[in-house]
Amino acid sequence: MAEKTTWEKTKDWAKRNPTVAGAITGLGAGAVLPGFGSVTGLVAGGVVGFLVGQEQDRREIKNAQIEKPKDQQVDKAGRD
Repeated sequence: MAEKTTWEKTKDWAKRNPTVAGAITGLGAGAVLPGFGSVTGLVAGGVVGFLVGQEQDRREIKNAQIEKPKDQQVDKAGRD
């Protein structure tokens, strides 16, 4: 299997740490965009990253519930 590129490793890290990745992105935006402010960008990016992470967690839980093996599913009568 081929070694992952730096960009692929960065994307994987950002998916595992959305709050930190959002804060770093917001900090960068605050430093680049005049009038936006580094602190404002840091906080706003962190909040957005946190919310994205919460949505990812909900999707993972929902997918885990949907993808139960047949032997673990409950039948309509409520029995295992």
